[in-house]
Formats: sequence, structure tokens, C-alpha cells
Amino acid sequence: MVSDKSFNYHFLKKYLHIKLPVGFREDIALFIVSRNNDSTKNKVLLIKERTGFWGLPKRGITGNNLMEGLLNALVDNLGYELGLKGVVVFEKSPQFIQKAYFVNYAKQIYDKERSEHEQKKDRPSKGKIYHLIILDYWGDTLLPIDGRGSTEIEGFEWVDFKSAEKLLEANLTLEGNGVFKTFYESFIFNIEFFKKSVRAYEAVEKLYSFDKETSQLELLQ
Repeated sequence: MVSDKSFNYHFLKKYLHIKLPVGFREDIALFIVSRNNDSTKNKVLLIKERTGFWGLPKRGITGNNLMEGLLNALVDNLGYELGLKGVVVFEKSPQFIQKAYFVNYAKQIYDKERSEHEQKKDRPSKGKIYHLIILDYWGDTLLPIDGRGSTEIEGFEWVDFKSAEKLLEANLTLEGNGVFKTFYESFIFNIEFFKKSVRAYEAVEKLYSFDKETSQLELLQ
């Protein structure tokens, strides 16, 4: 019997999606860069949770099928969390262009505090596996986040990469928050994850600007 699924579908599912380790959850992280010709141009989107903490938009992947889970997580994050209903990704003139997708991009291992926290919530308690999606965005930069679906997000900022690092580092100073101790190691992980994502973004930008006069050595520098 011949399947109507594409070769890429089966290839990604069978060969690129390594089986999730026992005790780990699976998330996507979105590195969204504004391409609008305004004050947000070339700035990355950070969201502020109601706990006061800053980070990249993220969403858990459910089910055992990466391709379907990835799409659902992407749409849920952009639509539910960020309030961008009717998101256009796969169109001739899209709001978003997916520049790159990194499978099994980073592995977070929980410390004792976080592990116990996840156990109490009856969730996998060893850590998370992150996939990274890099997206270019054109459209309204005043995202309809506040009060429009998400109960976890309070606000957002379009910021340059250095300012984004400072916001992530500021999470380490919010000791008055009740979840600070539980998530301290996660904040440190998120800072390093963001720096790694910036390097990935810059490498992707080099690839997209690649031409016949650019040597492979120059591309990798």
C-alpha cells in the first residue's frame, strides 16, 4: 500500500526525531525576529509571564508524532499564547517565514528542586528536550497578548539581542517570587539557551545571504 504522506514526513518522523528519553518532556522554543521597517526591525520577541519572568515563547509538544505535534504546538503558541489568530505561515505573502528548524536542539536536566516540583504536578520530572524554530515576522508588532486567551503571559517586548540577555538575567534577581528557588537553575539554562539560539540565528542568516562569491570558510567564520 502506498502512503499519501510525503517523504519528508516519514524521514523526519523515523530518522530525525530521536525517541524521547523516559522522564523528559518535549517543547518548541520560538526565536521570532521582526522584519518590519520600524523601531522593531531585527529585534527578537520576548514574552513576560505573569510570574514576572522573561523568556522566549515556548510551547509543549503532545503526542508521539513529531510532525503533527510540532505544527499543533506552533499554532497553539502563536494563536493561543500570543493572540495571533488566523496566523499565516505557509502562504505566498506570509506573516511568518520559518527560516530554520533545529530538532533536539537542547536538553535541559532538572535539578532536585525542579524535579520535585514537576513530580507534584504529575509531569515528567527529569527534564526537557527543546526543538528550536527560527521565524521572520511581518505584521502588527502590538501583539494582542494581554487578556486574550493566555492565562500565563502578561506582556511582551521586541528587543535587541543584548537587551534580551539583560531581561533574562534579571530573572535571577526576582527572589521575592514564590517560584524563584524552584526555577533558578532553569533561568540559568534559559540564558545559555538564548545565547545559543542567537548563534544559530546568525549562522542561518549567513546561509541565507550565501552567494557564489562567498567561500565555505567565510561562511563558517
